[in-house]
Amino acid sequence: MASQGLSRTDAARRGRAASTAVVLAIVVGGGAATAQEVPPHLASMAGQLVRALSDDLGAADADTARGWGLRRAETALDRQKMTRWSAANFRHRTLLPALAEALELADLDADGQARAEPLLPRLLRSSAPEVILEILAALGRPAPDDEGLAAMKRAVDAALAAAWKDLPRRHEMAADGPERVSLEWRPREEIFEIGVEDAGDAFRAPFRTTLRGRTQARAGASGALELAVAPAAEPVDVQDWQDLLDEPLRIFGHWRDQDGRRWIILPPDGADAPPAPPAAAGTGPSPAERIAAKAARIAEIKASRVYVWENPETGERIEQARFKRLDMPWEWGGQHYAVADAEAEIERLEAEIAELEAGGEDGRPALADAPPPLPEPTGDGRVAAVIITSARGDGSAFAYDSAVRIGERLEARRTLREARDIINLPPDVVAQLVEAWSPPEWIELRAGRDAETGEAVLSGEVWRLHVTYDGFSHKVDSIHTPYAKPLRLSRPPSKGP
Repeated sequence: MASQGLSRTDAARRGRAASTAVVLAIVVGGGAATAQEVPPHLASMAGQLVRALSDDLGAADADTARGWGLRRAETALDRQKMTRWSAANFRHRTLLPALAEALELADLDADGQARAEPLLPRLLRSSAPEVILEILAALGRPAPDDEGLAAMKRAVDAALAAAWKDLPRRHEMAADGPERVSLEWRPREEIFEIGVEDAGDAFRAPFRTTLRGRTQARAGASGALELAVAPAAEPVDVQDWQDLLDEPLRIFGHWRDQDGRRWIILPPDGADAPPAPPAAAGTGPSPAERIAAKAARIAEIKASRVYVWENPETGERIEQARFKRLDMPWEWGGQHYAVADAEAEIERLEAEIAELEAGGEDGRPALADAPPPLPEPTGDGRVAAVIITSARGDGSAFAYDSAVRIGERLEARRTLREARDIINLPPDVVAQLVEAWSPPEWIELRAGRDAETGEAVLSGEVWRLHVTYDGFSHKVDSIHTPYAKPLRLSRPPSKGP
C-alpha cells in the first residue's frame, strides 16, 4: 500500500549547505545516531526525506495497517533523532573534477567547464560508452577511437569506485528499540530509501515501512557535486506480516535479463537446484574456496531452524520449517536447529576455517577490493539463503557460490573459475586470472515494479574488478577497483496454449 502524489519537499536548499553542517547537526542532536556512525551524505538525504514526509507520518491513522506501520516508523525515526538532522544538501568536492579528468577535459576554458559541470553527474547513473560520447558531443569534443573510449570508461569507473569508498550506499543504524532502521542510496536508479523493520516476536507482529525518495545529483557551487532528495511519486510503502510472508513468492522462479539470458532463483531446498560449480580443471579447490565452502555450510546449518508452537489445552506440539504465527490457544515454544549436534558441527567448521586462514593463501594474491562477505541467514527469515542460477551467452549455465535474500533485496557472490566467464581480455591474461587470482563477481538486486507497466522486476548491478597487466608480457599485476554494470531481470512472457 502506498500514498500517492506527495509534492512537499525540503530538499532544495543551496548555498550554505555543506557536509559539515550535516555532521554538526547530528552531533548537536545527540541520541542514538552520531556523526561517526552515519555517513554524512546519507544523513543529509535522510534528513531531507524525513522532513518532507513528517506530516504524513504524524497524521497516520494507527487503526489501519498502513497507519500503524507509519506510526511505528515515526517512533523509530524519532528515537534515532532523525527528525532533527540537517536537511542541507551534501557536497562532494572531488568527484566532478575527477570525472572531468577521466574524460580528458582538463584543457577546457572557464566557459567550457561551466558547460561540462551539469553534464558530468549523468555518469553516476551510467558510465556506458554511449553516455560518455553524448557528453563529449555536447561539449564539441571529437569522439575518441575504440581504444581511447575504452580507456575513458576505465578512468570513469575508477573515479566512481574511488568516490564510492567515501560514499557508502547502505548503512544500518545501531538498534535503539525493536525496530531496525536502514538507509540505502541507489545512485544509478536515483533512489534513496529509509527502511524501518521489525521482525516481530511472540507478542509483536512483524512489519516493514519504507520511505522512498528520488535523488538528484547536480553540479553546485565551485564545481562540487550536490546530492538532494525529494519524495518519490509513491513515497510510502507499508508491509504487514502477511505481505512479508508472501514476499519470497515475488522473487523465486524464472527471470530473463536485459540481454535475454535466463535466470532461476530458488529456495535452498528447491527441486531444480543446480549442482555445485566444478573446480578448475587439473586443480583442487584453493584455500579461499575451501573457506567459502565451510562458511556456506555454517550458514546452512544456522538457517536450518525449526519453529515450535504448543497447545497447552491439548498438549499438541507443532514444528514448522517456515515460521508462521499461530493464533490462540497456541503458544510460542521457541526454536532450535534442525541439524543434529549443530553447535558441535559449527565449532568444528569454524576451527577448520581458522586453520586455513592462518596457513595463508598458498601464494595467491590478496584482494583488497574484494566484496564483503554476505550476511549470515537468520532464524527469523530476515536474511535467508537462496540459490541463483544464470545462463551464459553460449547457453551453458552457472550457479553463484552463495546468495541470500534480505527482505526484498538479493545479494550473491561467485568466483570466476572458467575462461568463458571473462571476455574482452587477451587469452593468456584470462588464463592467469582463472588459475591464480580467483577474480570475484557479485550482484546486488532489489525487487520492485516497473514504473510504466507495473510488472515485477529485479533491478540492480553486477560487479567485478578491473585488471591491470603488463602491455608486453601480459603478466597480471593486480585486480582492483570495483566497477558495475546494470542488471535488470523481468519475468519471461507466459507461453500460449
